[in-house]
Amino acid sequence: MNQTETILIADDSPTVTYILGHLLEQMGYSVQIAEDGIEAIEAVYRINPDLILLDVEMPKMNGYQVCRLLKNSSETSHIPIIILTSRDQKMDRFWGLSTGADEYVTKDLEPELLLKTIAEHLSTASKKKAPAVLLKEISERSLLEQVNSLLDKQLFHSTLVNQLGALVANYLSVDQTARSILNLLDNVCEFAAAAVIWRDRDQGNGMLHLQHELEATAREQLFELLDIDCKEHNFSIDPAAFTSVMNPNSAGKIKKKMMIQSYWSQPLTIRDSIIGILAIGNYNENSIRPEIEETLCIFCKETSIILDNAILFDKLEVSNRNLEKTLHELKDTQAQLVHSEKMASLGQLVAGVAHELNNPISFIYGNMDYLEEYVVSIKKLIRFYRGIPLPTPFNCQANALAEGLDLEYILGDLDKVIQSCRNGAERTRQIVLDLRNFSRLDRSEVGQLHVEDGIEGTLNLLTNKYKHRIKIHKDFGETPPIECYAGQLNQVFMNLLSNAADAIDGKGNVWIQTEYKDQKVTVAIKDDGCGIPENKLPKIFDPSRNMRAPSPSRARSGKEQSLLSRCQLWWKIKSKSAQSADQV
Repeated sequence: MNQTETILIADDSPTVTYILGHLLEQMGYSVQIAEDGIEAIEAVYRINPDLILLDVEMPKMNGYQVCRLLKNSSETSHIPIIILTSRDQKMDRFWGLSTGADEYVTKDLEPELLLKTIAEHLSTASKKKAPAVLLKEISERSLLEQVNSLLDKQLFHSTLVNQLGALVANYLSVDQTARSILNLLDNVCEFAAAAVIWRDRDQGNGMLHLQHELEATAREQLFELLDIDCKEHNFSIDPAAFTSVMNPNSAGKIKKKMMIQSYWSQPLTIRDSIIGILAIGNYNENSIRPEIEETLCIFCKETSIILDNAILFDKLEVSNRNLEKTLHELKDTQAQLVHSEKMASLGQLVAGVAHELNNPISFIYGNMDYLEEYVVSIKKLIRFYRGIPLPTPFNCQANALAEGLDLEYILGDLDKVIQSCRNGAERTRQIVLDLRNFSRLDRSEVGQLHVEDGIEGTLNLLTNKYKHRIKIHKDFGETPPIECYAGQLNQVFMNLLSNAADAIDGKGNVWIQTEYKDQKVTVAIKDDGCGIPENKLPKIFDPSRNMRAPSPSRARSGKEQSLLSRCQLWWKIKSKSAQSADQV
């Protein structure tokens, strides 16, 4: 043990100072006593002790104030301070260590443990290179001025920390946070240029804050120095994003090119990782004073936390947007699955009905030729029999029967009846064919379809809705077949044409046009119905939205949008409320 090691005991209790002094002197230490806080600080500057045992409750200046004042001074911050007090609450221990004390122990500690603690701190302090302390007398007034200066500095730093902390509560984006940090820094110290640079994965981002607007030429030169392509970065009003500033080699180039004479920077660290850098520069040399540098260090520490929170908040926002998108896609997929199941069931039902109708219609249609031949033969036979002379009584009876049956009318009308039956059978067979084509909507494979065929089939199924009321104007061009989900596209035509019919009160017109241009097939359907109000157009693709109260079918566009997207087709709509509605 070094016999010259001096321990200062600062305590206003004579009993405590006597017991501690006797114990330490027995161990070979040199002991000095101070009975209040002012006397303790005077003793430190007078004798430069190797360790201080400091009580909390003392006259003139308490132990917390003494500790903070000594630890705040570069001349005395290296001296180990052990707070030795009767206060044993957790809050007291927390506050004591927060003032800078190296250890906090209570007075009921065993002497052996106290001596061990003292020896450990003396050993640790001896290994450090302590600055030379100017031994001097210090007045009580000077001490009070130092305390007031320290309190003012702490109040300033606390205000700065509070204002920076308020940025966290605002939940700003990274760009907004960086801009707010630079604006606050502008209020704290003078600079020609300041930058906050952060790293997000492998991409560098940052903001450059200038006291004066940077000319375009100077900005280009800056990016040229930093080997950055401006097109790869996003610009705000007056900031510029760059990465290479994090490279120390760039600092000299920037100083020379932009006439920056003094340059200060410090990495922004969080969880032992560098997430960015804060840098400022001035046109004057040595313009960064020590007190400003101390403030900047505190600024950097808080900025690291704030910027990290902003980056995490941005990532959370991205995750939330992705989750919302995924949820929307899941809901859309679920709706499509339900819709597909319904359409599959409907398709099977329609196909079944068409099949059941097709069999008897085939029988009828297939026998019409035979029926026509049989009628011709029977008509020949009747005419032959009527040409044979009969006895007068039988001839009178035959003529009376023929007149009663109106035989001439029947023979003349038989051809019309057969032709009507043939037309009806043909019409029924065409409906069955259209039903079978429409029933393809339960199929999931892509196939080829002529859009005109799909439209014609749909119009046939809607004949009852259109006849005697709506006139169809067709202008079909020469279009090639398209690759699509044929049944589902037929359903789109069904809904569009049905909507057009529902939109027309009384008599009206529907125009259907197809054309092939620029390797695209366009189908335009126009009606002169009531149209859709302009304020409802943005919601036209919402499947849960009903655009026309009297007829729910007017708002089926949500499913159409989904079906067209699957076919890589595009939908446009124009509407003039109370005049017309165009659906393209």
